[in-house]
Amino acid sequence: MLKGSFWLLVTLAMFAVALYVCFLDNANKLIQTRFCYNQKSAGRAIMITYIVAALLSAPLGLIVDYVGHKRYFTIAGMSIFAVSHLIFLVYPQCPAGEVITDSFSGASWGLFFLGVGYCFYANCVVPSIPLVVRKKVTGTAFGIMQMI
Repeated sequence: MLKGSFWLLVTLAMFAVALYVCFLDNANKLIQTRFCYNQKSAGRAIMITYIVAALLSAPLGLIVDYVGHKRYFTIAGMSIFAVSHLIFLVYPQCPAGEVITDSFSGASWGLFFLGVGYCFYANCVVPSIPLVVRKKVTGTAFGIMQMI
């Protein structure tokens, strides 16, 4: 009923959502302890991800629709997700006892790229579902993808 390309797309969607939603659920505490932000400034920093996603989704969607080749944009998006998490991994930790109140640091760049990666997910992975399944099972395919 559903081809292997559908299951590959579902796997990509699962990883993309895990890299975005699960990370942001715990990002406030991570940014406070790893990058020495206080609670208020960490919350403001996390907003970078949502603002970037809101501002770039429509232009990126237009570009993807105009250019086509969603598979290459999907690869780019997954690479951007990896870069964002690598920034969090390799960016130096702040010295103990120091508190950053308002600064654009490695945490901010990681959150920026996380928002860009989510734009690629929303504009490439999700709209690819109708391209890999028969029209008759499109609703089922979207339901399965959202549940997984």
